Amino acid sequence: MSSITGIDVSHYQGNIDWVKVDANAKPISFVYIKATEGSNIVDPMAAVNGEGAAGAGIRTGYYHFANPQGAAGDAAAEAKHFISVLQTIAPPTLKYPYALDIETNSDNLSPAAYLQWVYDFIAAFKAYSNIPLVIYSDSSFLSANLATPNNLGNNPLWIARYSSQQPVVPAPWTKWSAWQYSDSGVVSGISGSVDMDTADSGFL
Repeated sequence: MSSITGIDVSHYQGNIDWVKVDANAKPISFVYIKATEGSNIVDPMAAVNGEGAAGAGIRTGYYHFANPQGAAGDAAAEAKHFISVLQTIAPPTLKYPYALDIETNSDNLSPAAYLQWVYDFIAAFKAYSNIPLVIYSDSSFLSANLATPNNLGNNPLWIARYSSQQPVVPAPWTKWSAWQYSDSGVVSGISGSVDMDTADSGFL
């Protein structure tokens, strides 16, 4: 399958001119939009970005930035927060699978506890969607913070590596579905830098 180019955005990009994004010299085929973080933070640009991207005909997905805590029920609380915000956002016509961004472990959970947190989040999110959640992270973080073996290989992997070289894919995955290859992209309609991604055209 051929590859397509995308971006991921949050309130850090400010006001985006999605018509100009759609007219970028290098076509932008999809965008991932930050919706929520932790158990109570809502990205203030989530709804505006979703409506703008969908209006420009850009395929759209939303992600949750995880802040895993050791308390019982925390993963479910974060999943429910993500769900509650998604229910208030007008769904785009073309939608990518929802994504779980795991890149922090401020409470120093053990790999076994961190894996259980991810399992619990996935289980709670199934109340909203049975489509497998995309897991976003980088190889080093996944290898250091997720116990193996595990059952996450059925979830698409969105891997971060800012390089022209292919990212290393950690077990249990055997391939990546999307690759965030830069955090300093320049795209029409966006002031400043933006994360750049590539994905299989069959990812949707």
